[in-house]
Amino acid sequence: MTGTLTQKLAPGETNLRRIINTINRVIEGRTDNYGQVTLAASTARTVVTPSGARISENSAIHLTPRTASAAAGLASIYVETVANGSFTIAHPSSSATDRTFDYSWTG
Repeated sequence: MTGTLTQKLAPGETNLRRIINTINRVIEGRTDNYGQVTLAASTARTVVTPSGARISENSAIHLTPRTASAAAGLASIYVETVANGSFTIAHPSSSATDRTFDYSWTG
C-alpha cells in the first residue's frame, strides 16, 4: 500500500484553491511517501518497489513494525540498499508470514 493523497502542483500553478488544498493535505500528513510491506518468508531479503515512488539513492527509509512478529525481529532488520525507485530490507530468513512494517521515506 502506498499513499497517493497529495496533489502534485505544477511549478507555475496559480489556482489558489489547489495550492491551499495541497498545503493542507501536507499539514495533515497526507503525503505520498509511505506504504506497508510484509517481509518475504524463507528468504533473507525483501525488495520494496512502490509504484510511482520518488525514492532515490539519497533517500532515508524509516521502518516501523506493525505486528508483534515484526517488532520481535527489529534488532536484526535493516535497510540494506536504497536505489532509484526501490529499497531492499535485509532480515533473518524465517517461515513467518506476518512480519509487517509501515515504511516512509524522506529525501
